[in-house]
Amino acid sequence: MTENDAPFLRLDAIVKRYPGTPAPAVDGISVDIQRGEFVSLLGPSGSGKTTTLLMIAGFELPSEGRILLEGRDIVGLPPHRRNFGMVFQNYALFPHMTVAQNVAYPLELRKIPTAEVRATVGRYLEMVGLSGLAGRRPTELSGGQQQRVALARALVFSPPVVLMDEPLGALDKNLREQLQVEIKELQKSLGITLIYVTHDQSEAMTMSDRIAVFNHGRIDQIAPPDRIYRRPATRFVGEFVGDSNMIEGRAIAGEIGLADSPLGRITCTDGTSVLTSGQPVLVMIRPELVRLSNRPTPQNGARLVVSRTTNYGDRVLVEGIGPNDTPLRLRVSAREAEDCRPGSQIDVAWDPEDVHVLPRSA
Repeated sequence: MTENDAPFLRLDAIVKRYPGTPAPAVDGISVDIQRGEFVSLLGPSGSGKTTTLLMIAGFELPSEGRILLEGRDIVGLPPHRRNFGMVFQNYALFPHMTVAQNVAYPLELRKIPTAEVRATVGRYLEMVGLSGLAGRRPTELSGGQQQRVALARALVFSPPVVLMDEPLGALDKNLREQLQVEIKELQKSLGITLIYVTHDQSEAMTMSDRIAVFNHGRIDQIAPPDRIYRRPATRFVGEFVGDSNMIEGRAIAGEIGLADSPLGRITCTDGTSVLTSGQPVLVMIRPELVRLSNRPTPQNGARLVVSRTTNYGDRVLVEGIGPNDTPLRLRVSAREAEDCRPGSQIDVAWDPEDVHVLPRSA
């Protein structure tokens, strides 16, 4: 790796152990983050993502490993000397200060001249859509407005890295989706390096350049959202991010295809060439990629008995039982769902390129 290719921020085999706990909270994580990248740390509660963020911020110290910013180890630096912006779920605004005073606070700590502070605060309040509310106090604002103040305060001093810990978790769905778009647009326009903790899969998929999926203190996979969704590295990633059908089978090595699937032979264009013949595998097919067929399909298809349907408005989830009592789910339109009443038989099919294969131990 050349100097120009070196990562802006590097987590190098960081570990965090707490006294009295048998397993590390974070267990040997290594991640390279480039300048201007938006990386989400995604995982269930207790998976280590927030602990990792706190170590980057300096509020927790790693038990092992290094955190490098532009090649310099910052583990020994206290939080205020790391100069990172922080946005929390609970806003953490000063209630006795106005909106403008809250946003100005980081600049005043840095002894920026008053005229420059005033101009900079005005510019950032305009960016987050709060120009007319500079004189109000946090208690006079809605939750979305308070989070915009926290965002402006985190950005106003042009930090090298901005860290966000579940910042939209307390907001309702519509406001959360609106702020997702605004944060992403700000991140891109300002060229911010942003690390974002969330357990919301759709939030991570919508906003991120890359997603790191956490599982029991480790990262199972870090990749762009499309690859995380279409080609998960482990069963956990495939089941945690979105809905999936996981079918057990055995590989036929050296050719495209699987044998011994409960649904019969399933062909694919991915994965089997690197597997040993007869190796146990998992075949993943996303429900929205399974379609209704007007005839039985001997390969990449099955006949199901519909057991249940769930209407989500735009799409209907159809659950059925195939050969050898194999469950299978598909998503169809409301019109197609008319032919999928519980108890009815339907034929379904899927394309080889929509099948993903991974070793069963993964």
